[in-house]
Amino acid sequence: MAEVLPECGEPTDFQFLVDSQSEKIALLLDFQYPDELWEDVEDCWIIEYRKDERRFPWEEVKRQLEGKRMLNPHSAPQTGT
Repeated sequence: MAEVLPECGEPTDFQFLVDSQSEKIALLLDFQYPDELWEDVEDCWIIEYRKDERRFPWEEVKRQLEGKRMLNPHSAPQTGT
């Protein structure tokens, strides 16, 4: 997570709590920042958490959803445009 945080804000927006071996063990965030900052931090955490998850091609997902009648083929996003 430490490598994601520089993209989420300025170094002064947060502080790390370190143990006696200088290992980062906690993160302190200022709750005075606007909601937009928290949304950005949450987005960064989600991206980091899910970066190794398996991905599926849109056409495969679309076909499965249409087969279960969970997707209206006329409202689906167009690919390649």
